[in-house]
Amino acid sequence: MLTKSLRDTTNGLATIGTLVLEWTHLSDLTGNDLYANLTQHAESYLLNPQPQSSQPFPGLLGTNVEIATGNFLDSAGGWIGGDDSFYEYLIKMYVYDSSSFGTYKDRWVAAADSSIQYLASNPSSRPDLTFLAQFDGTQLIYESEHRKQNQFIYFSNTIISHYYSCLLCWWKFHPWRPRSRRTEVH
Repeated sequence: MLTKSLRDTTNGLATIGTLVLEWTHLSDLTGNDLYANLTQHAESYLLNPQPQSSQPFPGLLGTNVEIATGNFLDSAGGWIGGDDSFYEYLIKMYVYDSSSFGTYKDRWVAAADSSIQYLASNPSSRPDLTFLAQFDGTQLIYESEHRKQNQFIYFSNTIISHYYSCLLCWWKFHPWRPRSRRTEVH
């Protein structure tokens, strides 16, 4: 839990990482690049995290970022509230404009691959289920968040491919799909 003084000087992974799509689209709609530039500048600290210890597994990051420097203050996180939306928006940005946001896809693939390699486990009583651990550095934490107690995540290459395919299908009909300034998604 952050103290009040830290809450005033930090921001979270998902908070920073989820504005980028909406504000980039706002720039595309208005022709004013200010909005995209602001959020993509903030996102650059997440795509190139410092210190290196804030990325205990390739593509997986800590949670708290110091606003003044863009440096991470921890290496604890996972596919949990406050973090998971950052990873979700990485692939959404790539789908939004694959020619401009290839590094976002690369970061998402690295996070997905590391999740499979380092965080995934199967309960012995239910080998058909896969659970993703939280982490604090390289120490794994095998517990669920209180609001997601009964939720298991099945994470495999098949599911990742399916998720990406669903995003492409969803995007084909989405009203924000670029029609002029951004590259068309095929």
